[in-house]
Amino acid sequence: MNWMMVIRFGLGGLVVAVVSLLARLAPAVSGILAGFPAIFFTSLVIIGISHGKSAAIHFSSTAVWGMLGSILSVLSVWAGLKAGLGWPWLIVLGILTYGGFVWFLTRVKAHPTPQE
Repeated sequence: MNWMMVIRFGLGGLVVAVVSLLARLAPAVSGILAGFPAIFFTSLVIIGISHGKSAAIHFSSTAVWGMLGSILSVLSVWAGLKAGLGWPWLIVLGILTYGGFVWFLTRVKAHPTPQE
C-alpha cells in the first residue's frame, strides 16, 4: 500500500470536513481556512514527508508569492463586484489577475538584479 496516498487523501478529507463544518458554524472563518491553510499546510506536510526538510523550506519561501497573487486576485474580483460585473467576467478577471501576477514574477525572477 502506498502510504503517501493514504496521507494525502486522509489529510485532504480531514481539511474538507473541517472547512465544511466551519462553513455551517462560522462562514467567514471557513472561507479563510479554505483559501490558504488547507492548501498550504497539507502541501507542506506532504512535501516534507516525501522530499525532506529542505524541499519543505523552499516550498514555504515561495508560497508567500502565491499568497500575494491570491490576495491580488481576490481584490480585483472584489473591485469587479463593486463595479457590477457579472460572474463570468469576475471569473475571467480573477484568472487574468493571478495569471498576470505569475507572468510578472517569472519575468522578474528570470532577470535577477546584480548583487552589490
